[in-house]
Amino acid sequence: MSNVRKLFSVNAIIFVSLFIGFLNNVAIGGFYGLSRAIDAYFASSILGSMFMYLIVDYVGKNFLPIYAARFHKSPDDAGRVASIVITLLALVAVAIVVLLLIFAGPIFAFLLPGFSAEDVDITTRMFAIQAPAIILMTINNFQHYVWQHDERYSRVAFAKLFIPLLLLIFITGGYFFGNVYALPMGFLAGHIASTFILAYRLPYRYRPRI
Repeated sequence: MSNVRKLFSVNAIIFVSLFIGFLNNVAIGGFYGLSRAIDAYFASSILGSMFMYLIVDYVGKNFLPIYAARFHKSPDDAGRVASIVITLLALVAVAIVVLLLIFAGPIFAFLLPGFSAEDVDITTRMFAIQAPAIILMTINNFQHYVWQHDERYSRVAFAKLFIPLLLLIFITGGYFFGNVYALPMGFLAGHIASTFILAYRLPYRYRPRI
């Protein structure tokens, strides 16, 4: 019965998360409509998505089998492996974010030829606001695997719930306060909340290691 309850709770959280994500799209369309500012918001996430798909997701697929094998021999050894991987990838993410922030303007100008100089400037500003989320997403990606190995799927689902939830709050607040930059702020705030939830009482002892 405990497995049934876990399955139900996880599915319930995922359903709520998807519903809030749907409300986000409705709110963006209803509050802001079709505008260059909204185009800039979605375009600003391109660089972060590329980093996650090309580097973090690829390494993550190989991380869980190694972590599980190490955990079978020694939980402490598995914790050391997790600490090393997360520290190294976080440092790589920091370096990539710094480089992207420096060259964001020319990169977006190249990737978005239909955008005017002003539109590219808005996109660059939105990227600068949400850029730290790339580092948090890198860390959280591996924390997800650790919690999944510990069969704490509800923790992962609950942490992910806060990303669309805080985004919805910031979308609404941005509309009433006339600040479209609230959207990337909400994106960042959601990942900050998710990071704290995943970091609370980790099933291993994290120590920065290289």
